[in-house]
Amino acid sequence: MTDPDDSPPSPLQVFAIVPVVMIVAVVLRWLDPSPRVPAGTVLIFAAGSAALVGVPLAFWALDTGRTRFTEVVLAGAISGLLPIAMGLLSGVLGRYVWGGTTDYVVEYLSRRAPVPFAGAVPWATFGLIVCEGALAGGLSAAIYWRLLLRRRPRVMPA
Repeated sequence: MTDPDDSPPSPLQVFAIVPVVMIVAVVLRWLDPSPRVPAGTVLIFAAGSAALVGVPLAFWALDTGRTRFTEVVLAGAISGLLPIAMGLLSGVLGRYVWGGTTDYVVEYLSRRAPVPFAGAVPWATFGLIVCEGALAGGLSAAIYWRLLLRRRPRVMPA
């Protein structure tokens, strides 16, 4: 590593995504005061999602030089979907363990989405949760890009 631009991203650059995601989640929760999920749960879920998905993604984007606005926002929107998809998968597996047959799971899924800590969620509501996750991820990524990446020169790996 003779070139200073080849240095890995600093922890401050990488972990800065966590408070950004938490703030965006709280603002989105404030704008949507539905009783679906308590605000404290939203904050904990946002922090965990940012730590488990956002931090590795931020490191990857910074390390590979993929810091264009559209790249960062698209990656953020996708990362907002991953925790929701994993939650649905966990709920489906839980329904399988509880019901014991795939017929039970298929019948259950025909009517509602099994979401851990939320229970049986109608598919229309689950669709809104998915959209809100993508919006939170994309908006968080846009703010992160504006605060930290806008002035960073784009360096392509060799």
